[in-house]
Amino acid sequence: MGQIIAKILSIIGIDLRPKNLSDDHRDRNPSPAPRWIFRNLTKSPFCVTSAVGIGFFVAGGVLACSLSIFDRIPRNPAEEAAGFVASFERHYAAGAEAKPNFLPVGFSEAKRLAAVHRRLLFAYFHNPKRDPYLTIFCKECLCSPAVAAYLNGNFVCWGGNIRATDVRNRILPPRSIFPLCIVFQVDANQSLWILRKIEGPLPPQTMLCILQRMVRLHSAAIPDSEYPPDRREIENFLRCFLFFMRSRVSSTLDLLGGFIS
Repeated sequence: MGQIIAKILSIIGIDLRPKNLSDDHRDRNPSPAPRWIFRNLTKSPFCVTSAVGIGFFVAGGVLACSLSIFDRIPRNPAEEAAGFVASFERHYAAGAEAKPNFLPVGFSEAKRLAAVHRRLLFAYFHNPKRDPYLTIFCKECLCSPAVAAYLNGNFVCWGGNIRATDVRNRILPPRSIFPLCIVFQVDANQSLWILRKIEGPLPPQTMLCILQRMVRLHSAAIPDSEYPPDRREIENFLRCFLFFMRSRVSSTLDLLGGFIS
């Protein structure tokens, strides 16, 4: 193995054989090889650049791993929502005539409030890295007086960054187009139904028409009971089906037991 390594190093121009060293000197200095290796390695530009490249590669991998671990640390959803609201008001709503009253709470709490007040839930997903229309949409559409007044009067409004804990782990639909807003319906059991995905930059008039249509069609459709009627029917059907299957399996096992005995 050592001869193979020496041959490879000699091909690229590194000679590990000691020069002009006597046996006495070898006895006094029994391990000069590491110094020769270092001296010859520093003389070869190929080896120097390779070593530097490997060092940068390892450092980059360690840094990326550290950042990914840090990004997965769970954070307080209420603090994230409050930070988003403060950032939105500072960057987009400053000087505007009106603005949506985004709740500084986590998405779970906003869902509970929508169920308690029997309102539709309007959620805005903020994506500063992949949304080229971010500033225009926030200032001209969400902060327009007509849209903001209608949102505040008819919806429970929630907004958050797509990297927030509640958004990343639960509700963000895949392959979404930004800007992205979603209108949810929440029943008394806090179950979610997506009524409308509003994707892409829209003028205020179009956004207002969509919101009015959602309220007209779905605002009064939230039942007072714990479950919607259609959900109760589905659960009753599944319960009867499971009881029927259990009875059939039991009778089949009894029949097989009779044949075996």
